Amino acid sequence: MSSRSSSSSIGQVKCECKGHKQAKLYTSWTNDNPGRRFHACRKYKVRMSSFCHLIWLQRATTFIPGLLRGKNELEVEVCKLRERAKKLQKELVLTWVLMFVFIVGWISASEYGKGSDSSYVKLMMLD
Repeated sequence: MSSRSSSSSIGQVKCECKGHKQAKLYTSWTNDNPGRRFHACRKYKVRMSSFCHLIWLQRATTFIPGLLRGKNELEVEVCKLRERAKKLQKELVLTWVLMFVFIVGWISASEYGKGSDSSYVKLMMLD
């Protein structure tokens, strides 16, 4: 199999079958190679023979596992961030509840204090 690359990102590959025409780029949709790209003879789909060679793009064999690893790492990070968000939400609710209790207690204490002071003053006047 001979291959030669040009300045394009895909490159040009000559087919090894009769005619030595430029091979066409296909994408595999089989269970074994889903989404994997390869070069094959233009007659590849018409007749499957030993003369129509497949040239797998090797970039896919290293690129796809790297993407899958990155995806898995991001999924783990998303789970951690969701847990952190839940924890922060609980802390926020607790903070608001404590603030509410503090304010209500402070208002009640100041109201109670006002009432007792005025009662104390009234009692002093009666004596």
